[in-house]
Amino acid sequence: MQPQIINKTKFNTSVFKTIIESTGAEFNGVGYFLIPSILDIPVQVTKDNDGHYSYIKNSVSYDHLNLLKEFFGTDSIKEAITCFSTDYYVGDSVYVSFFKAPISNIHKTCDVGLSNIAKTIRDDNGNKAIVNRIRAGAKSLKTQMLDYYTLSGTFITRCLEGLLNYSEMICLDIDNVSNPSELQYEIIDLSIPLVMIFTSPSGNGLKVVLKCNSDASKHLDYFHYYERLFKKELGISIDKSGKDISRACFTSNDPNIYYMHPDFVNEISVEKNTPKSIFDFADRFIQNSIDGEKHTRLTKISYLLGGYCAAGFIDKDEALASLKESISRRGNLADMDLAFRTIDDCFNSGECSPISPEKLSSYLDCSDNQLEEQISNIAPPTGVEYKLENIEYPEFVFLSMPKQIQNIINKIKNDSNESFLLYSFLIIASGVLPKINFSYNHTKLSLNLSSLCLAESSSGKGATNLVKELFYEIDETLKKIKNEGKEEKNRCLFLSMNISGSELIHRLELNEGNAILYDTEITSFTSANSKEWGDYDTIFRQGASNDPISKHRRDSKDIFINFPKVTVFLTGTPSQITSVFKDKDNGLYSRFMYFTFRGNDMWKENLMFKPKRDVSQEQQYLLEVYKHYQENIPNIVITQEAQEYLDMYFKPLYEKYKSDNLLKSVVVRHGIYAWKLALTIKLFEELTPNGSDVVIDKEVMRVAVEIVMKSISVAADLSFNLSNTPLTNAQRLVKILRQIGTEFSRSQVIEYCKSMFQSSTIDKYLSDKSLFEKPKYGKYKLK
Repeated sequence: MQPQIINKTKFNTSVFKTIIESTGAEFNGVGYFLIPSILDIPVQVTKDNDGHYSYIKNSVSYDHLNLLKEFFGTDSIKEAITCFSTDYYVGDSVYVSFFKAPISNIHKTCDVGLSNIAKTIRDDNGNKAIVNRIRAGAKSLKTQMLDYYTLSGTFITRCLEGLLNYSEMICLDIDNVSNPSELQYEIIDLSIPLVMIFTSPSGNGLKVVLKCNSDASKHLDYFHYYERLFKKELGISIDKSGKDISRACFTSNDPNIYYMHPDFVNEISVEKNTPKSIFDFADRFIQNSIDGEKHTRLTKISYLLGGYCAAGFIDKDEALASLKESISRRGNLADMDLAFRTIDDCFNSGECSPISPEKLSSYLDCSDNQLEEQISNIAPPTGVEYKLENIEYPEFVFLSMPKQIQNIINKIKNDSNESFLLYSFLIIASGVLPKINFSYNHTKLSLNLSSLCLAESSSGKGATNLVKELFYEIDETLKKIKNEGKEEKNRCLFLSMNISGSELIHRLELNEGNAILYDTEITSFTSANSKEWGDYDTIFRQGASNDPISKHRRDSKDIFINFPKVTVFLTGTPSQITSVFKDKDNGLYSRFMYFTFRGNDMWKENLMFKPKRDVSQEQQYLLEVYKHYQENIPNIVITQEAQEYLDMYFKPLYEKYKSDNLLKSVVVRHGIYAWKLALTIKLFEELTPNGSDVVIDKEVMRVAVEIVMKSISVAADLSFNLSNTPLTNAQRLVKILRQIGTEFSRSQVIEYCKSMFQSSTIDKYLSDKSLFEKPKYGKYKLK
């Protein structure tokens, strides 16, 4: 039966002559060739007057693809082509660089040909076991144990400046594919210069290698062409990393890899798309920024693209996505969220200054150097300030709250402050359960939390008074308790901050070490703390961490509070932040949780006619909770699932900030705060009898982690405002190293600082003789 004829455009017949010759066929007379390899039966190849070839074996006509299928004994066209290209075509014309694991290694081992790579991925060669573990869930092994290639060329070191020879190849990533094998066939059917396609190490994606042309400067043009093509033809998006010539492609294991030798793949020509070209320049502008000028360059290019958008030349969503993807690849930032907000703010500012058609034309006609020179004349956008993050918790946070808390928040909220009121409630509620303690790292801790809420003036910070009012009955109950002895002052729940530090400690003693320091104006704290009689810093730090507080009094007995439980709730504006934390290294900053919001930018109508909400039932309920846990101490049970969920989020976060002492301490303490929040929430689910179990499970930990992660994000943003003389990156590197020692090897410096700096940046600083000296080979010493 004659095989079905396959579309010959996939494999043009003029190339098949080369295939036959490369497999050892001998020219035998005019007009035909013999391939003795195929069952020792000659195949006659004839060429007609138009130059087309036909293949006859045993009187049966074949097209070139079916001939290869029979030769390799397979029904798969993909397998036949791959087998031929990897096993029978002798010689490689395209070489790329090979790097040994881990991904942090940027120095190549050697250069290898593409056919060698295809064989490695097709056969086991030691990769299969590692890839199977990655596909089973051990994702971190990919960067630790898998070797990788730079498929777009050969390099000295893996960076754009280290490019030696462009390979004329582009590697595209397609992630989160439900059926990679099916998509693989669809891509093969496209009329594109496909060289290689295989399943990624994760098992749910594809690596697609395509031919470009010899001009490396057009690499991005090809990326954008394929980006549009895949979206149009297949409805899929490709990863933005494909635009990077120096990007790494991890090896994998795929017995069904498709590989066509590049010699048999014809390149295509793509036209440059003008709107995309400014994205390409913006990417290069960001990637080429050196440490110390990243922020300024980011503000300028974001501002410029905002002007392009206002003129209607580019799409806003696409432009913002491109800028954020570029700075993500550039990396080496203390906090990526802050960089993203810088992009948003400067882009919005640029939209107020549209680029004129004449100016646009002058930009597009410039080389990169000329465009850089023009942009250098752009002043950094003025009036672009940090905009407070408007924190809003996802719906699952509210739905996971105990019904009583849900009802309370629903009663006092309005349309814009639900998250703010829930957060405020949980902070204050942590201070009304003083008898509940738990053990953390062999240390006894109370549930008390401290918070700093920031919003602009007249944004609705005063809504926390609604929450404070809920705890009125507890406060009144405490005031009725008579203290022993002649002391006339009564206990209370809330303490003011317009008293001296000595008086504050005295009040804490009367309250058995328990109090909520509450004020809707940060200035109450800063004013008292600035006075000699204030010294609130120490009281806050010790009280928040349950560390003993003592005070020597000349006129009477000394005060010693063994286990203080101080909850602090302050609100204010962003400009007041520096006045609170005058010494950022004393530990006070990490004692706080943080919340920011922008409020409702609308006039509120008919406020005179809105009656005050009756919260008497809620007040009685909270009093009941308070009294219950004064007498009933439950048994706290922590599940392994809850611990693993917390670790999953906090371990990488700790790695991110471990070289920044301030933010590292924020992360460490917020891990404790997550447990405090989880336990506080669980205690409100039901009034647990004395000795009964309160189980901290994964679900309540999920809620607690969501809240504290928002707080850490704000803390990282605000930390940039704590110093009027921020350090350069070089100074920051030196400061980090001085905390550890004075003499290091290069590998030690990279290990200490990898969360903050790229290896290439570290190498640049190590070569700076004003910072380091080399006492002996391989060693660096701080000056």
